[in-house]
Amino acid sequence: MPKTKPELTPHNAPHTASMQDAVRSLLESSGFSMDEPHLQDTPQRVATCWQTHLLDGHQMDAATLLSETFPSEGQGLIVAKDIFIQGLCPHHLLPFFGRAHIAYQPDEHIVGFSKLAELLQCFSHRLTLQEKVTQEVCDALEQHLGAKGTGCIIEATHTCMILRGGEQRQSQVLTSQFTGTLRDNPPWQQMMPSSRL
Repeated sequence: MPKTKPELTPHNAPHTASMQDAVRSLLESSGFSMDEPHLQDTPQRVATCWQTHLLDGHQMDAATLLSETFPSEGQGLIVAKDIFIQGLCPHHLLPFFGRAHIAYQPDEHIVGFSKLAELLQCFSHRLTLQEKVTQEVCDALEQHLGAKGTGCIIEATHTCMILRGGEQRQSQVLTSQFTGTLRDNPPWQQMMPSSRL
C-alpha cells in the first residue's frame, strides 16, 4: 500500500513576530544590513503579506463558503471562467499565478458566483501545488454542494520556471480535473475555455 503524503497544513497559528525575525535573519544572512532605510520595515511588510495574501487560505473553510446556497433552477452547466489565481509553491517558496475556469452541474442547489472565486482562494492561497488546487476545487463542489459533475482547469505561470533553470519565461502549466457528469461528457468539457488547448 502506498504511503499517504502528509498534508501541507500549518501545525500552529501564524506567529507574526517569529515571521518577522525569520525575514530579518534571511536578509542579514544574505549580507544586507537592517540599518538600510528601505529594509527597516521589510520584515513587518513581508510577514503581513504572507499572512493576508499568500497563506490566508489556510484559515478558510470550503464547507462554510459553500453553505449559503440557493435552489437550482435547472440542470445545465454553470461555468465561471478567467478567475485570477495565485498560490505559493512549497518547493522554492515562489508564487505561481494565472487564471482558472470552474464548472459544475448542480443537483438541488447552486451558490453565488463569487463563492466560486472564494473557493479558489481558499485552496490556492496556501503553501500548495497547482495540481492539488485543481482537484480540491472539484472535490469541494461534489462534497459540499452535491454537484452532479465538476470541472476545473488552471493555467498558471510559475516563477520558479521563469527565474530558475531553463528560464522558461513564456511557459505555462495547464492542469485539469473532471468528475461525474463532466468526466463522462466531452462536449461539456469543450465548453470550458482551455479544454480546447
